[in-house]
Amino acid sequence: MFKLFRIKRGLILLVSSLIITILVILGRSKISTATQTHEVRGVWLTNVDSQVLFSSQNLKNALSRLNKLNFNTIYPTVWNGGYTRMALRKAISYIP
Repeated sequence: MFKLFRIKRGLILLVSSLIITILVILGRSKISTATQTHEVRGVWLTNVDSQVLFSSQNLKNALSRLNKLNFNTIYPTVWNGGYTRMALRKAISYIP
């Protein structure tokens, strides 16, 4: 009888250990997916040695190319040499 008790106790410990191990592994996978962050892939669009910002078609072409290259953030030059890149009238029309 004492031997049977030891076998049952051993099986209970084995099953409990397996359940705890599975729960820990599942918990870690949920934590790792929850802490994944969004990758920022950015590029600076400038007016120096570039014609991208000087026409709508050039800008569309550049944005299309950057999209194909998986860039998801764009930093356009809006202030250069002490002046804004667009006239104040036009800048005000973009302010919500």
